Amino acid sequence: MALMTLVLTSALSFNLTSWMQRWHSGVMAYSIKTLDFLAEILRLSFLHLALTRLSASWALLILLPEP
Repeated sequence: MALMTLVLTSALSFNLTSWMQRWHSGVMAYSIKTLDFLAEILRLSFLHLALTRLSASWALLILLPEP
């Protein structure tokens, strides 16, 4: 009976450990994908800001009369 309990406890512990490792790697992969997505949004926001300022500068150059 004690041997059976030991075997079941060991098997449960091994399954729990492997499940936790899979869960942790899945969470880490999800976190990395989320961070990549947020970095891409930030990069596109800065690109949009730069293009907006550039187009505003060009519009001012075109619309303002020459001295």
